[in-house]
Amino acid sequence: MVVARGMPGDPRLDEDLAGGPGDRGPPASRGNYYVYCPPGQGEIVFKSLFRTTIAAVAALVLANFAAGTASAEDKGVQATLKYSVETVQKAAADALTVIGCEIKKNDAGYVEGYRSHKIGVFVGSGGETVSVKVTAGSDGATNVDIRTKKSFVGMAGQKNWDQPVLDEMTKSLAATPAPEPAATSGS
Repeated sequence: MVVARGMPGDPRLDEDLAGGPGDRGPPASRGNYYVYCPPGQGEIVFKSLFRTTIAAVAALVLANFAAGTASAEDKGVQATLKYSVETVQKAAADALTVIGCEIKKNDAGYVEGYRSHKIGVFVGSGGETVSVKVTAGSDGATNVDIRTKKSFVGMAGQKNWDQPVLDEMTKSLAATPAPEPAATSGS
């Protein structure tokens, strides 16, 4: 198969295809591109080119969609909880496990989990990394900052887990006895 660019009767086209269509079969044209191929094969060549073009356009559209979605910044969810840092950190690790995360980091003041990819009908889900920063606040309270990072692969099927993690943490903490005020020595 020979592909050449030009208009019918263009001398450059004739030079590129020296010898003419003879053993190549008749030219088949789309626009100003001519494809010389074996007799009876022109239809197959154009079907293949059409499929390749459609696949390339679809890939560009998906890449453009993913790039637009990826630029959205996650501001996260912040909250203040009236429990100790240790209790809140344990609740954060438990909450990440409940939503399907595998704990990757559990350092002092920071818990991070990863949801593995799952296959779906049109798009998959999973692939998110959820992090919880735990810091001591005033009056024995603890501040939390929860953020979800989406991966590039499967972004259309991924979701933001900030609020579900906070909800699971508050459920877990509600089952925990409230801290007692520190005892002060009297006179």
